[in-house]
Amino acid sequence: MAQTMRMLLLGGLVLSLIATSLASGADPDDPWGLRRAPDGGWSIYDDGELEIQPTLTMQLAGFWQRNPWWGASREVLGDNADRWGEGSIETGVTVTRSLGSAGSLEGRYSYLGVWTRGGIDASGGNFPDKTAESGLVEDLYLKWRSGDLLPTLGKDALELSFGRQDYQVGSGFLFWTGGTSGGSRGGYWLAARSAFRHTAIARLKTGALRTEAVYLSPNDSPNTHTRIVGINFDYDLGKRGALGLAYFNIYDSDIRLRDGLSVIDARFNVTPCPTLPGLSLAGEYVYEQNSDRLRAFGYYAEVAYEIAERSWRPLVGYRFAFFSGDTGERSTNRAFDPLFYGMSDWGTWFQGEIFGEYVVLNQNLLSHRLRLRFEPSKAVTVNLLYYHFRLDELPTEIAARTEPRLADVRSKHLGDEIDLTVDWSASDWLSLTAVAAVAFPGDAAKEFVGEDADWASLMLLAAIHF
Repeated sequence: MAQTMRMLLLGGLVLSLIATSLASGADPDDPWGLRRAPDGGWSIYDDGELEIQPTLTMQLAGFWQRNPWWGASREVLGDNADRWGEGSIETGVTVTRSLGSAGSLEGRYSYLGVWTRGGIDASGGNFPDKTAESGLVEDLYLKWRSGDLLPTLGKDALELSFGRQDYQVGSGFLFWTGGTSGGSRGGYWLAARSAFRHTAIARLKTGALRTEAVYLSPNDSPNTHTRIVGINFDYDLGKRGALGLAYFNIYDSDIRLRDGLSVIDARFNVTPCPTLPGLSLAGEYVYEQNSDRLRAFGYYAEVAYEIAERSWRPLVGYRFAFFSGDTGERSTNRAFDPLFYGMSDWGTWFQGEIFGEYVVLNQNLLSHRLRLRFEPSKAVTVNLLYYHFRLDELPTEIAARTEPRLADVRSKHLGDEIDLTVDWSASDWLSLTAVAAVAFPGDAAKEFVGEDADWASLMLLAAIHF
C-alpha cells in the first residue's frame, strides 16, 4: 500500500506541473507555456537552452477467459484464471540541456507502479494471493550527444549514456524488455517494466552505419546478477530497408547455462524489388554457444505484401519461426535461450495472445503465422492472425521430473490459435485496444492438461500518455 501511495503522489506531482503550465497559458514568448516537444511529449519549460518535459503514462487492462488452460486451469495453476485486471502508472521528467558547441546533455527519471487485481492471471504468477503490486524506479539515466562537435561525422554522430534505460535490437527477437513483470511485481501482460537495471551504451553513426557498444544488466526478479557485453551494427539501406549484425557475451550470471554464453545475431528487413515497393522480406538467425554446455539456434523468415495505394492499406504476410529444443540424449544442451525478447508489433515476439503469453516460451518451438492487416482509417489498425504451433523435440525425462505432466506428452502438435486485434488512436494522448483470441489444443496440449476445451480470451486496454 505504501508503494501505491508513493506512486499516486508522484502522479499527482506531474499532474500539478501540467495544470500549472496550462494555467500560465501557451504564449510563445513565455517559456513556461505548455507546448508539444519534437518527440511528441509536452514541455513545460523551454528557453532554447534548457527544456523540462514531465511525462505521465497510465494503462488499465481487463482480461476475461473462457476455459483457461483448455479447462484445466485449477489443475495447472491452482485456481481458475477466468478474469483479472492490470494497471500501471509511470511518472517522470526528462531534462535536456544544450552545451553549445559541446553537444547536449539529457537526463531522465521515472517511477513506475504496477498492479494486478481481481484474480490470478493466466500465467499463474500471482497465485495464491491473487493481488500483486510493486513500485520501482524505471528510468534513471544520463545521456550525452555530440551535437556539432564532430562536424565531419554529422550532427549527434556520437552518443554516450549510462544508467537505467531501455535497450532494443531489431524487432525484439533477443533484446527488447530488460525488466521482469508479473509474479509479485504484478502487471504480467502489460509488461510495463522494460528498462535494464544497469547500462552503459556508446553509439557512433557514420553515414548509413550505426555501431553500438553496450554493457547491460537486466532488472530481473529474482536478480540473477547477469552481466552482458556486446557490439551491434545496423546498416541503413534507406527505402530498401536495413541490415544488422551483433555479438553478445554473458560473462557472468547465476543461471548456469547463461554464465559464459556467446551469442551471434544476423538480421535483415528489406524491400528487395523497386517495382514492387509493397513487398518486404525479413529474417533473423541467432546462434548460441556456451563451451560444451549449450549449443542452440533460432531463426525466423517472413514475407509480406502491402497494397499502400488501396483503401484500408491491406497487408498479407507469412512467417515461419524456429527455436531449437533439447533431446536430453546429448551432454550438450540444445535448448534455445530467448533472452530478453519483447513485443514490437503484434506477434513479435509473444507469438499468440494465448500460447505466446501464457503457455510457451520461444524455445523448443516451431510456429507458422499468417497475418492480415487493415487500416480502415489513420487512427484504426486491425490485425487478424493465425498460428500453428509444434514442438521441436518431445519433453525430456529430466523436464518430466520437474513437471510430471510432461511425461504424458507424446505428440509434437501443440495447437492452433486465431487472434483479432483492434488498435484505435483516439487522440494524440489516448489509445484503446481490444484483443479477442481462441486457442485450439493440439494433441500435445491435450496430453499435458488432460482436457480438450477451446480456450477463449478477451482483453480491453486503455492507455494515456503525456
